[in-house]
Amino acid sequence: MASIKSFSESKPSDWLLAGGKGGNLARLYQSGFPVPDGFVILPDGFKGDELRPQVYSLVHDQLAHLRQGVDGVEFAVRSSALSEDSAQASFAGEFATVLGLVTDEEIVQAVHAVRLSRHSQRVRAYSQARGIDPTHEIAVVVQLMVPAEISGVLFTADPISGSRETMVGNFVQGLGDQLVAGETSGLDFSFIKPQGAYVGPAELQSYAKALYKLALRLEREFGAPQDIEWAIARKQVFLLQARPITTLHSENLETGEWNASLSGDFLWSNVNFGEAVTSVLTPFSWSVLRYILKDWMNLPGYHPVGNICGRPYLNISLFASALYMLGKSQADLLDSMESTLFMDLPHDFQIPVLPLSRRQRLSALPGLMRSQLRQQRGVQKLPAYLSSNPAWCRAMRARIQAAGSQSSLLTLWREEIEPHVLESAWIVLGAPCMPPTIPWSCSEI
Repeated sequence: MASIKSFSESKPSDWLLAGGKGGNLARLYQSGFPVPDGFVILPDGFKGDELRPQVYSLVHDQLAHLRQGVDGVEFAVRSSALSEDSAQASFAGEFATVLGLVTDEEIVQAVHAVRLSRHSQRVRAYSQARGIDPTHEIAVVVQLMVPAEISGVLFTADPISGSRETMVGNFVQGLGDQLVAGETSGLDFSFIKPQGAYVGPAELQSYAKALYKLALRLEREFGAPQDIEWAIARKQVFLLQARPITTLHSENLETGEWNASLSGDFLWSNVNFGEAVTSVLTPFSWSVLRYILKDWMNLPGYHPVGNICGRPYLNISLFASALYMLGKSQADLLDSMESTLFMDLPHDFQIPVLPLSRRQRLSALPGLMRSQLRQQRGVQKLPAYLSSNPAWCRAMRARIQAAGSQSSLLTLWREEIEPHVLESAWIVLGAPCMPPTIPWSCSEI
């Protein structure tokens, strides 16, 4: 495998080896985002912290290609540790970054300096605070440098409260390295969703609309709130980096800790689930529950079920948002909570809802209508399902025990068990709508 990958030629299989920053930049570049071009030196391009001799010529070739047809080119050399810019840890400003490089010799020296920064005291301290192995494998990004007139960061959700109603950020004049490293706070600004109304200094006003649209597009690309580094040069907004907002991360897959309440400003309820799931879920049970309910609601980036301290909770804000999209009132919503989800809320209770734009609402409506139809069909199938399912389960257990290989088990799962489980979920979800017990019909929810 080549030790160097340009942003344009790298494949998804290369992105993990390119580290968090390098992988994200390649993905965004190939998706048409305004990312300055560059390349990544993968970890196997180094022996220890030195470039391998055969990699030098590859670096020179890449630099020559990036300089073609452009005068006065400068470069930035940045870290891309395999643990960097992840959902658990950003490492923003912890590894070295070297800017304003012109010659090949300067760039090679900067690559060495960035590679060495993985051994620094501040990287070790940050790693220990995050519970991460302080021994970091690291790739290095070499990228065309944007002659920034304005540089900034933008969080597409409030990183403190978790609210999705606002995007918050700050900026400085010129390069943004001090801002990213936390050495200066810059000038504050915000966008109010869903229209993207700008609140902030006049210097950014003329670029606010383009920046807001870029942020929304990034959220759709990654399906989660993003921490964005951006710059303005030559009257254009450039994207320098995007990563998950680490403070909103609700699951730590390494430790098994879950807290969905950190994922945003939502109303969560355990009323319905608590009766069926009376103890803490095992990781396997949680993964199965989340999987079978994955397409219950069709609002991209939002899952209807969250895990708080090992117990499942329903995201009531998603249901509220869906009902409001369908033209229902606050009174309709409260009635639905009582009849379908078996919970009673005060009539003046304000439920946080998703700040969806008109475009987002329109794109979500077909999925919501499909959900209603599947739930209606589930109601119709319930009597036959209750009659036939016990025999189906007994027969399937026997077939699982008789399976002679992993491949036959996998075929059984894909062709028979998985479709049956997913269909069962919709039948069960439709059960509360069985008339005449519940006064609402499924088409109303």
